[in-house]
Amino acid sequence: GGHIHTGNALRIDWAEVCLPPSNTEIYLVGNPPYQGAKRQSKEQKKDLSQVFAPLTKRFKNLDYVAAWYMKGAQYCASHPAECAFVATNSLCQGDSVGLLWPLIFDCGVEISFAHQSFNGKTLPQTMPE
Repeated sequence: GGHIHTGNALRIDWAEVCLPPSNTEIYLVGNPPYQGAKRQSKEQKKDLSQVFAPLTKRFKNLDYVAAWYMKGAQYCASHPAECAFVATNSLCQGDSVGLLWPLIFDCGVEISFAHQSFNGKTLPQTMPE
């Protein structure tokens, strides 16, 4: 079964919410907000700072969703867990590559899958039976 916790995911300790009993696997799945660096609210900028300021001074150009990837990597590095988050291509392009991915890989985690972006117009209109 799943557990739902209400709150700002970037301001809580995921280990307190998702503390696994022994021999349990955890899967964190989500579709976090994509807000680009230039469109973030003051609160979102504070959230990003809370996640990245202890790690680097170079985070202000990251999209808001990058914080979920960082927290996911930190959590997976110390728990029997995997995470999968939806994100925009921006995390793998431009400034984000040099800012985010070295921090993620420093956690000792690896990418186990990714999916190429797709145009919503190419999706089937109905699900196959």
